[in-house]
Amino acid sequence: MGLVWILLGSSLCTTVVLYTELSRRDTLTGMEFVLLVIVLVREQFSEKWWYPALFQAWIGITFLLANWLRISEGRDSVSGYVTFGPTFLLIGLLKIVRHFVAKTSDRCPQN
Repeated sequence: MGLVWILLGSSLCTTVVLYTELSRRDTLTGMEFVLLVIVLVREQFSEKWWYPALFQAWIGITFLLANWLRISEGRDSVSGYVTFGPTFLLIGLLKIVRHFVAKTSDRCPQN
């Protein structure tokens, strides 16, 4: 059930960010909503290893998609999207890789 809430919140974040870009509203409104979701959901799922990695990768993809949407409409790129999109995506993917590498190294016997 927790995964459903996380996917719902992440989808809602993506929808709000893309809506603010499509409607040419202030980008800050979308970012405030993303921060609100992070604050509300983080405490309930902070003990799960996959939550921060999944949410960071999702937000990274959302920022990259929002930047692509701006550029395809002929508008200037937002430096926050360009900077934090790939960074969040990379951090999320590295957390996933680190978890599975640590898990497999625990299985290997030490000599």
